[in-house]
Amino acid sequence: MRSMQSLVAVGMALVLAVGIGRAEDVEPIDVDAVTPAQREAMCAYLKQAGKTPVQYVQGKFAEHDLVILGETHQVYETCRLVSDLVEPLYQRAGVRLLLTEFVRNRNSERLHELLTAETWDAEAVHDVMRDWAWPTWGFAEYRDILHAAWKVNRAR
Repeated sequence: MRSMQSLVAVGMALVLAVGIGRAEDVEPIDVDAVTPAQREAMCAYLKQAGKTPVQYVQGKFAEHDLVILGETHQVYETCRLVSDLVEPLYQRAGVRLLLTEFVRNRNSERLHELLTAETWDAEAVHDVMRDWAWPTWGFAEYRDILHAAWKVNRAR
C-alpha cells in the first residue's frame, strides 16, 4: 500500500480506518455520578493528551497499516473530516490509498485518470459519481473528498 505513487480514491469501502478499543473493554460510567475531582482529572487528561480528529486518525497509522472509518451517509462533518485527512495522511503518515464506497468499482480506472490529471475536471468527476444506484452523487462533500485527493496528487 505505501509504495503507490498517487493517492487515489477507488472501490467499495471507505478504508482509512481507525482502531479503537472494544466496547466491552470499557467500563461505562454514570456522568451524573462523576465527582468534581474526577471531572477535574478527566479535563486535565484531555488537556494533556487530547488530539484533534485529524491528529487522532493520523496517529493510528503509526500502529496500523489499515484504518477503517465508518460514516453516516451524507453528513457534512464526516465528509469534511475525510477531506481534511487526505493531505496530512499522505504527507505525514505515508498513506497512499483511499478506498471509498461512494464510487462504483467499475469506475475506478476512470477515477484514477481524473485524480492524476493535470487539471481538475469537476464535470467528469460528477459523471463518475452519477453512475450510482443511490443519490449521494449530488452531495458535494463527496466530490470534495475526491478534490482533496486530486490536490495532493498535483502537489507531488
